[in-house]
Amino acid sequence: MVLHIAPDAEVGAMFKVRAVPEILADGSGNSMSAKRVTAAFTPNAPLQRTLSSESLIITPKMTYQLSLSPNPPAGSCKWSSTDPDIISVSADGEIQPLHAGQATISVSCETLDYHCLVTAYLRGDIDDNLSVDLDDALIALQAYTNEVVLHKEPQLTAVQILAADIDRSAEVTLEDALSILRYYSMILRSQTPYWDDELPAESNS
Repeated sequence: MVLHIAPDAEVGAMFKVRAVPEILADGSGNSMSAKRVTAAFTPNAPLQRTLSSESLIITPKMTYQLSLSPNPPAGSCKWSSTDPDIISVSADGEIQPLHAGQATISVSCETLDYHCLVTAYLRGDIDDNLSVDLDDALIALQAYTNEVVLHKEPQLTAVQILAADIDRSAEVTLEDALSILRYYSMILRSQTPYWDDELPAESNS
């Protein structure tokens, strides 16, 4: 028996199939009884896949490739970003942050959805101009003054705080402002800049 199911049939839908009557006969060839056989089945469920990352922190202007495993057929999945002006995604899952911020990258594949929260920022670059400079140090100092000295609500976004929190203390401190200033001063002196918790680049060679 050949079954024909519409290509847009919903996964999980139940179908009842009525078979041809089954004929029971005696030895002389006379029909004794007949009965109809019914069966039920569901289409195969889509293959459960795994997204390569569910959360990422990356630097603006760099790219990162997201992928599903096992690999789906080419062109069978659709990628999207909740904020493509901040973080874009290509048709094959390559993401590129255009600015500091956050966006959720989603991929729909065979009726299943997978998601990755992407956060993009450059350490020390609070004003999102893709460089660490004096303005960033002043912003960090102002944020510290407002919160600690003047007891005002923080004026920075969550991503700006991540960029300003150089010492990873979960808050913007005076030390953060000074670290940004030191980093910028190295740039002015044409030195290879590095943060206090990093070794100078020449020490890694």
